[in-house]
Amino acid sequence: MNLRRLRHFLAVYEHGSLGRAAEGLHLTQPALSKSVQQLESSLDVKLFDRTPAGVVPTIFGDTLSMHAKVIESEIRNAEREIATLRGGTKGEITVGVTPSIAANIMPNTVLKLHAEKPGIRVRIVEGLLEAHIPTLRRGELDLVVASWSRGMHADLATEILMRDRVLVWAGAGHPLAGKKVPVDALVPYPWVMPPSTQFWMTVLDRHFVTAGLSPPSADVVTNSAAFIKEMLLENRHLSFLPEQLLKRQARQGRMVPVQVEGLSVDIDVSVCYRDRTAHPAAFNAFMTMLKTVCRQG
Repeated sequence: MNLRRLRHFLAVYEHGSLGRAAEGLHLTQPALSKSVQQLESSLDVKLFDRTPAGVVPTIFGDTLSMHAKVIESEIRNAEREIATLRGGTKGEITVGVTPSIAANIMPNTVLKLHAEKPGIRVRIVEGLLEAHIPTLRRGELDLVVASWSRGMHADLATEILMRDRVLVWAGAGHPLAGKKVPVDALVPYPWVMPPSTQFWMTVLDRHFVTAGLSPPSADVVTNSAAFIKEMLLENRHLSFLPEQLLKRQARQGRMVPVQVEGLSVDIDVSVCYRDRTAHPAAFNAFMTMLKTVCRQG
């Protein structure tokens, strides 16, 4: 397979249109169409179905796209590493983070990294873990820093960096802020929650059920950390969140945990990456600084 044709194929796959892909590649549409046809001929399969609305990948196209993205990522890594060796650049790294990591650990890491190695360019992609893992496998991310339970994603290399704790949180002006209360004292208040896919949410539900209570029903469910924080600062809602997410607001006295006996979860903050690949110098420098920041808490 020809790398140029693979890149042409990926452009068509991602745009869903020969015309838009050709425009992005600065090619004519006939030239791009010919390149895709040559790739199809070399593989002896049909990669796209042509429709009036655009192109739709076949099962062969979907399969090739997964491998092509990894190949393209490794080529980019090789190009960056060679550029680093010849002194043309200091490197680049793309990091997937979850909201709690983006709030505290990641800003500290990037600031300290740039103080020591100002030439490294860092691209941060925030999202939930379930969105990051497929893109990490495809090579679109160099690593992911997130909180997860042990044993997840055994096909990827995982290193535990530090421990975090999930607690009930409220704004400083909330009636329960900073108090030690039984679980039934939480019942009258509205909740703003992260999605139920966050594994620690089952602990909250189980704690209520064990006490003979119905699990809290969230007024609002969102993957936006900024929105949850703003809702808590109105001093009406409660939430169940990692300490790292609210560490800055807690230091400022704007957010306060509610102490509920037995209602907390210790979680691992881990870094995850593909272990069967060559990592550029920027990756190693970033990892060193990330571990330093996490050791310091």
